[in-house]
Amino acid sequence: MIKFKNMKKSILTLLGAFSLIASQAQSNLSFETWTGADPASWTTSNQITAIGGPTTVVQETALPGTGAISAKLTVETCSVCGFFGLPDPFPGLMIQQVPSTARPANCSFKWRGTVATGDTSLIGAAVTLSAGQIGDAFFQVMPGTNQATWLVQSIPFTYFSASLPDTMTIGVLTDQYLLLGGTGTSSTSTIIYVDDFAITGGTVGFEMLETNNQLIFAYPNPASTNINFNLNGTDASALEVMDLSGKVVYTESNIQLKLSLNVSSYENGSYIVRFINDKNEYIGTSRFNVVK
Repeated sequence: MIKFKNMKKSILTLLGAFSLIASQAQSNLSFETWTGADPASWTTSNQITAIGGPTTVVQETALPGTGAISAKLTVETCSVCGFFGLPDPFPGLMIQQVPSTARPANCSFKWRGTVATGDTSLIGAAVTLSAGQIGDAFFQVMPGTNQATWLVQSIPFTYFSASLPDTMTIGVLTDQYLLLGGTGTSSTSTIIYVDDFAITGGTVGFEMLETNNQLIFAYPNPASTNINFNLNGTDASALEVMDLSGKVVYTESNIQLKLSLNVSSYENGSYIVRFINDKNEYIGTSRFNVVK
């Protein structure tokens, strides 16, 4: 395992070059939900199919790591890539970004696969501030690896700054040479399978709740002035905030999909938010802390 404190390019920068960046709520970390060709909430290198390129990220259902589906990343020949300044063969790539003030302790995931001699695969996560990387938890799958069974890998984050980040990025790349600014090529015999990502420990920074396939996402956590809720994909129409004694301190109806709640007058401590739909049914609960 090698930490990439001085990487010339981050996964985020690479995706910027390919115009593949998407910012979305961190979810579907076990790949059970797919939207079209891509796992839901992830951006992948499959976007080059729009210019006649190959598909490099697909579902794996024959031998998943968890549940019914895993993600399979390959390296494929790409006859059109040279016209767009892209590599041929083209490495498989997937990424997910989320706004976050977290300084987590570990990134864990399941993986298996084959890495050709000359290739090095990369799996893990990074946290950035204003697009500058301040910490990462990357794992290299070394050249010549042939791992037929699933392994659980837990990588500790290494921090290069005491700052809080504003973004967390999780990514998988079948061959990392593109990130290091060098020349080279990738082998079509390299295949990486991943499943069951988890970001744990350290300062939480955000709270996420999935209930009935609906995502409620709150950040920053802890908060001092405002707490933001991303309710996209839910049928939440109202909320109530309670302190830990069960006292309701705030209610709001007709809420929006993106909601900012002013907590500047709240006492320090923990609060619970219950979300309600238009049938007056509770659909989920989120927790946040106020620290001033």
